[in-house]
Amino acid sequence: MDPRAPSVVMATARAAGPHLTVAGDLDADGAARLRALLDDAIAPGVRLTLDMSRVTYVSAAALTLLVQAYRRLRDGGGALALTDASPSVIRVLRISGLHRVLQVDVPAPAAPAPLETDRVSS
Repeated sequence: MDPRAPSVVMATARAAGPHLTVAGDLDADGAARLRALLDDAIAPGVRLTLDMSRVTYVSAAALTLLVQAYRRLRDGGGALALTDASPSVIRVLRISGLHRVLQVDVPAPAAPAPLETDRVSS
């Protein structure tokens, strides 16, 4: 199996709904594997979150899948949120314009380390 192939690192049930952590490349094959996982998770009224922090590549097939999942959930009274989107995911969503359609929660930037200054005594 290709080490870059997507895999669900963790699937958990939260009070708000199922949470899937996805890793690797979401190419055409990866999108097909993710489709099966989404089909199992999508139900009326479900709020599904996908942790995208470990995704390294997103294909057009994967974008189509995300839009289809978003529509199915929305039409059933649920919601889809992409959390901790990696820079590669954010880039593709912005280029495609889907960042305006999908709920994308990006990680907060890390706080800069405090600067150490030399103290000059007078």
